[in-house]
Amino acid sequence: MSRLQCDECGCHAMAQREVGGHVFIECQVCGMQIGNDDFFDTIDFNAWAERNKIEPASRECVRALNSIEGFETYSSCGGHPDEGLPPYVYFTTTTRAQRFIPRVVELLEMIRRDTACRWILEVTARKGLSFWLRPLFPLLSRHLSADEVQRARKDLRTIAAALVKHSRLAWWYRND
Repeated sequence: MSRLQCDECGCHAMAQREVGGHVFIECQVCGMQIGNDDFFDTIDFNAWAERNKIEPASRECVRALNSIEGFETYSSCGGHPDEGLPPYVYFTTTTRAQRFIPRVVELLEMIRRDTACRWILEVTARKGLSFWLRPLFPLLSRHLSADEVQRARKDLRTIAAALVKHSRLAWWYRND
């Protein structure tokens, strides 16, 4: 039986590690890791999110939006039930990527039955066009209940999953 050898340094001091239920192999000399690419992408994204102060509740949605070519998140909030603050994601796009904005709006309508809140994409004109993805509450100036904020937080995961799924499909790229 052959022993594992590190592709980086050639060392045979390889050890199996487990993080969050994911098993991978790590070189004990140089730290190179071998395992599932999706798992490592998630680790890299979470490190980026920590550095950029992206709250855990909004990370999936931020990641899904940032995975669309030309989209970049400026800020986000996962929602704060105790303060009555709903979640949101504030992002911009390149001029070329603005063609996907109608797709995001169409997607929000498509998944409307799957979300607890109605979600809108608001356009602002700061540093070019910027977009604010947020739940629509009738009186935004009033204090939201913790339950309303929690429901909106859950919607972020639904929106993220739909973005990941649909942004890979042919209809997303069609020319209208």
